[in-house]
Amino acid sequence: MALAGALARTEWPVLNISPTDRMARETLDVLEQYRHIQEVAEFLRDFYADPDHTDSRLWHYMKRKYQYGVNLQGPKQLDLLFTQVLSNKQSKVYHPGIRYQILSPDDCWLAAIEPTGFRVSLMEPSTAKLKKLGEPLWLIQDLIG
Repeated sequence: MALAGALARTEWPVLNISPTDRMARETLDVLEQYRHIQEVAEFLRDFYADPDHTDSRLWHYMKRKYQYGVNLQGPKQLDLLFTQVLSNKQSKVYHPGIRYQILSPDDCWLAAIEPTGFRVSLMEPSTAKLKKLGEPLWLIQDLIG
């Protein structure tokens, strides 16, 4: 099952990001403002060298830290928060489309995973995003024990 897979491993997919895509461009423009920071400079160097093979984990870490101002100490902290959401027995599982969305009521983090178990994203959801999810289908404790 996807949830057990995402909990058991910390794999994130490789993304094919177009630097001209509007949403990607917004993130890249913000990151350019932080190019003086070594981790950002290295990420941008690697990204522009091969945007078709962008490390999803690093992309989401950079977005959360620099674009949205989330106080993250590194990509490993993103993994820890993801695992925390999936390990919280009170987390609610939604399936509004292809991906599973898991909401931790304690920290209000929303984790998205692919049916394959790959980790997709971790975010602090807006009220609008939460409304779009609808009603939860399960509590995570009912699915993975």
